[in-house]
Amino acid sequence: HDNGWISFFQNEYKLAENTSIVQLDYDFVTFKDAEAVRVFRGFKDKFQGEKYDLILVDAPLGGDMKQYARIDILELIPECLDERFVIIIDDTERSGEKNTVEEICKILNQSGIDYTIGDYSGKKSSALICSESLSFLTTLFQCINFNFNLFLSASHFATI
Repeated sequence: HDNGWISFFQNEYKLAENTSIVQLDYDFVTFKDAEAVRVFRGFKDKFQGEKYDLILVDAPLGGDMKQYARIDILELIPECLDERFVIIIDDTERSGEKNTVEEICKILNQSGIDYTIGDYSGKKSSALICSESLSFLTTLFQCINFNFNLFLSASHFATI
């Protein structure tokens, strides 16, 4: 997000000591047959080398990305995933995000990682992908409302 959102969030919410908000600029890359997919410049460099148990993907802006959207995570998985993990992708009613979910599943399958996926629809849709050990979460997800753009982990908290 922008500096205004970061200031608002930091003023409204007390951040835990192990929490940081990171702002990265947008860039465009070619991905498969899509010539221009919006990504965050330096995303992989910033977040690689860490293990995450919770990843929420609700950025960068993806509504105008028809083939693929929010693909930054694809550069990090499966190496970034803790043994027990949850990945939530927002706006999966859109083709770009839906295709990104399919790519995540392909990577997990190719890596031999067992997972469960839940798809939750309403005015907007979200997908929850989690390790088999957390499969019960796919039944609880509809009770939770995620309306903010955050990349969450056990040791990091950063906007993407």
